[in-house]
Amino acid sequence: ALEVNDRHKGLRSFAFHPEWKSSGKPGYRKFYTVSTETVGSAPAGVEVFKGPYPDAFHCVVAEWRTYAGDFTRIDPSTRRELFRISMNGPHHNADQLMFDPNAKPGNDNYGKLFLTVGDGGYGDGRDKYDSAQNTGRLLGKILRFNPTDTSGGKRYGIPSTNPFVGKPGWLPHIWALGLRHPQNIAFDTGGAKQLICFDIGQ
Repeated sequence: ALEVNDRHKGLRSFAFHPEWKSSGKPGYRKFYTVSTETVGSAPAGVEVFKGPYPDAFHCVVAEWRTYAGDFTRIDPSTRRELFRISMNGPHHNADQLMFDPNAKPGNDNYGKLFLTVGDGGYGDGRDKYDSAQNTGRLLGKILRFNPTDTSGGKRYGIPSTNPFVGKPGWLPHIWALGLRHPQNIAFDTGGAKQLICFDIGQ
C-alpha cells in the first residue's frame, strides 16, 4: 500500500495522441504519460525545471509507442522523456495530460498537449515557495506544448500562440497560472468548447 504522504505519486495520467492510429502522421502510435520519478533517474540531456526549494523528486513527461503490429501493447524500448519538473514535496504534483478532443487538423489546439501541475504544497494551507504566481516556474500552472515538434533537435515544441511566449521572465509553456492543485481538466464538447479546470486545495 502507498504511504499516506505518497498518495500523489506514481503514474499520474496518460493521453493518446489524436494521430496515434494514423500511419505516416507525427503522432502515429504515440501516447504520453506523466509520472513521478527519482532525481537520480534523470537521463543526460533532459531539461529539469527547478526552483529555490528542495529537489525531492521529479514529475516526468514521457512519450511511448505501441508496437506497430499490436496497438494494445506498449513497446518499452521507445520511451522518450520530454522534460522533468522538480517537486519539493509529495503532494500537489503534476496531474492530468490531455489533448483537446474538439480540435481538428488546422485548429490551433490540434496536437497540443495540456498538463496540469500543482503548487507542490499541502497540509500547512499555503504555497510556501510562492510558486503558483511565479512566472519563472512550472508549479501551480496549466501548460501547453507540442510533444511531436522535434525540429532542430528539440525534445518538444512550444506553440507560438501560447499567451506568454516572448514575454520576459515568463516560461513560454504557461497557459494558465495561479493554481493550487488543478487535478482535472476537461473540454466542453458543446457550447463554446472551453477548457474546464477543477482546482482544489486551501
